[in-house]
Formats: sequence, C-alpha cells, structure tokens
Amino acid sequence: MSRRILKAIFDLGNNSCGGATRPTKKQKAAFKRFQEKLADAMVEDILKTPDNEILREVEEDYGDPLALAKQFDKVLEQAKRKIGEGK
Repeated sequence: MSRRILKAIFDLGNNSCGGATRPTKKQKAAFKRFQEKLADAMVEDILKTPDNEILREVEEDYGDPLALAKQFDKVLEQAKRKIGEGK
C-alpha cells in the first residue's frame, strides 16, 4: 500500500474519528490504537523500501532527492546549537 494512502488513512480521523458527530472517549482511544498500529506498519514499509526508491519518491515530491536529508541536517544543526547554548 502506498505511503500516501496510509498517511491519508492516518490523518482521516484525527479530529472526528471519521464520523459526523463528536467522538466518544472510547472511539478516540480506539482510533489512537489504530493510528499507532498504522504508524508501525508505515515505519516497517519505509524500512523495507530500497534507498533508491525512497530518493526517487522524495525527488517526485520535493524536486530534489536529498531535500529531506538537507532539511533534517538543518534541524540537527539547530538542535546542536541550542544544546550548546544551554551549557
């Protein structure tokens, strides 16, 4: 199953649990468990995907196969600076 489809399913019930009325606590808890299982499945799918396929998908989505790696590097550098400031 495509990651885009999985993400759409994952996002589907964030506020309404897929219904037209306000969800009950039980429904929210059930949907939370569903999201956790779906997230685990998505991670497994990503880990099994060959690197070149992931880079191709990133290039399709962002125009640069290394776009997310560059973004991660920026976040990592910001975190390092912030930690360094706290010393």
